[in-house]
Amino acid sequence: MLLYPRSKNRPFHFGPYPLETLPRDDAVVARETSTPRHDDTTAEANDNALSQAAVRYREIFAGFADGDVAPAEAPVPDDLERRAVDIKGGGYFMDADQVGICAMPESAWLDDTAAHAHDHAIVFIVAVPGLPEPDNLARDWMTGSADAISELRVAEIGICLAGHIRAMGFQAKAHMLDACGVDRERLAVLAGLGVRTNEGLRNPFAGNAFSIGVVTTDYSLATDRPLAASALKDQGLAYWWGIGGAVSGRERRRRAKRASHLSRYPMETVKRVDRPTTLILDDEIPRVPKRAAFFQRA
Repeated sequence: MLLYPRSKNRPFHFGPYPLETLPRDDAVVARETSTPRHDDTTAEANDNALSQAAVRYREIFAGFADGDVAPAEAPVPDDLERRAVDIKGGGYFMDADQVGICAMPESAWLDDTAAHAHDHAIVFIVAVPGLPEPDNLARDWMTGSADAISELRVAEIGICLAGHIRAMGFQAKAHMLDACGVDRERLAVLAGLGVRTNEGLRNPFAGNAFSIGVVTTDYSLATDRPLAASALKDQGLAYWWGIGGAVSGRERRRRAKRASHLSRYPMETVKRVDRPTTLILDDEIPRVPKRAAFFQRA
């Protein structure tokens, strides 16, 4: 483990969290499909300028939630597991924190339409971003915008995934806050991304600070099993040390302690020099203004 990272051999579609190690409970399916629907499709607008901008862009994305389907189906594999690998990989490529898939029960639709063409749901979550440290000047203008930013992020991912599936010749629709036709929390539970508690929906790694995105589709996929309630317990040394190649708990703690302007990599420790070590002939290299390269400032 000291010679090379275990993540080297981790399948990309497993994602950065060790979801594959969590206990599952099939009894959750019957319980979820028999309970009343929950509508969380609207939210109060925040006066924060950044939050308002995020809401505005989410409204724009809503116009692309659904669309035309390619006239012919792509030569997709018949193996549903292989299909799920591709779809999950697409979600993780777009930086979703966790991705799960479930069958689409009738009780998860928020409207009363008798028949829906979509029988599968791709569910993904994005953790609510943390605020910069108190002495950071960015903290004031970012306060109050974290939820709107994570909701915008799941909207972006959903739009891209749904568009990709439609381009393969299958129906797909993205569901997001203020433009949602499904019970997002129910689908997160069924897809193995959340557990219901007395304090609301919780994820074993993100707690309750995350946004949920959903894509419903008629593209058949292998499904995940719901989490058992015991999945919320401490993940222990396996998670702490990153067994299986997932990002370890200690690495996440290290990142959380770093000043937000430093990013995740310790570039501040890299040795610097006043001049580049590559030979540069200053008198032979013209200094060209960016506007000469047709760069336009916003």
